[in-house]
This record gives sequence, C-alpha cells and structure tokens, in this order.
Amino acid sequence: MAVIAVLTTILASIFILEVEENAPGSNIRTAEDAIWWSYVTITTVGYGDKYPVTTEGRIIAAVLMTVGVGLLGTFTGFLASWFVSEEKEEELEDEVEKKQHQEDEDGIH
Repeated sequence: MAVIAVLTTILASIFILEVEENAPGSNIRTAEDAIWWSYVTITTVGYGDKYPVTTEGRIIAAVLMTVGVGLLGTFTGFLASWFVSEEKEEELEDEVEKKQHQEDEDGIH
C-alpha cells in the first residue's frame, strides 16, 4: 500500500509540473512545489497554498484525491479487520478453554 502511495505521489508530481509549470497564474512552478502539492493532496490535508489552475491539473488533482481517499479507506479497513480478528481469536480460545474445563469436570463426576 505504501508503494502505491509513493508511486502515485511521484507520478502526480511529474504530471502536475508538466501541465502547471508555465501556465499563467500557476503557483506550482518547481519540482519542490509539485512534490509538496502531491503529498498534501494525497494525504487529503489540502493546505491550499499550492493548487492547479489548468483543467488538466484539476483532473490530475481529482484523480490524486480519489486515490488518497481510497488508500486511507483501505488502510482503515485493514486495521479494523485486524482488531476484529484478534478479538475473535481470543473469544474462540476462551470457548475452547471453557469446553475443555467442562469436559474435565464431567469426566471427574
């Protein structure tokens, strides 16, 4: 998942710089600006200090925002699944112990 985020950020930085570098009114003019904008956009922070002014740049931004939200959702789902599976394992272990304890008691009496 991290590899996808890094690659997407790098590609978006390259693409946004290509379309915004010489556009009138653009504030994304250097590679540093492009990387900063991509990172802020994919993490869904969106400071607003750098933003695309061209149609192509806005399309790139929309794709990057969608990927960022998708990655965040995927990661959140993964964490939730992990916590639930840990809890389920503990419940199963408790049930097995109770059953074994009950069988031991039944065997003694």
